[in-house]
Amino acid sequence: MRTGFADLLGALHAGQEPAAKLIEGLAAGLRGSLLVVPTDGPGGVLTTERDGVRWVFAFTGTTALAAFAAARGEGDREWAYRTVRGARLADVVAADCGPDAVLAIDVGGPAPMFLPAARVTEHAAEGVGR
Repeated sequence: MRTGFADLLGALHAGQEPAAKLIEGLAAGLRGSLLVVPTDGPGGVLTTERDGVRWVFAFTGTTALAAFAAARGEGDREWAYRTVRGARLADVVAADCGPDAVLAIDVGGPAPMFLPAARVTEHAAEGVGR
């Protein structure tokens, strides 16, 4: 499953557009994209915390999730996941995990991206006032 959001990630990593221009596009594109979000077993999403920052893992498709699993040495096990709209994920993560939570997208693949969940939510709010 390839999305417009995944294409923007690729363009950012390939240096095809200025980063500042793409970041706004990524924030907007994420909100409308469907993401694959691995679950941690009891129904929550897979996260990790480091230095007080909560990292929430999400992927642009099952191929990207498989790359993450392989990078962790866990490619042989079956991964449970949900398909979630990026807007919903960002809004819930920003509310539940705090303003420093980060969406870690396509980690383990060739074009990862890290977006503060609160920034993605703010992007939506800014668009309402326009």
